[in-house]
Amino acid sequence: MFTPGNLFLTTVIVLLLVGTKKIRNAGEDIGVAIKNFRAALNSETKKPETSEPQNTSEPNNK
Repeated sequence: MFTPGNLFLTTVIVLLLVGTKKIRNAGEDIGVAIKNFRAALNSETKKPETSEPQNTSEPNNK
């Protein structure tokens, strides 16, 4: 079982090996990915409304 001391020591070792900048960048990338995923889900559920009616007839060439 992990004790708080073991978790703290593991966290410190990971920070030293990887570096805080890379962890920060990874956190930002994950946050942006989640934000884009949520935006895609919301835009998929909403149907885009078109202000112009679609013309299905053939064009009149005079």
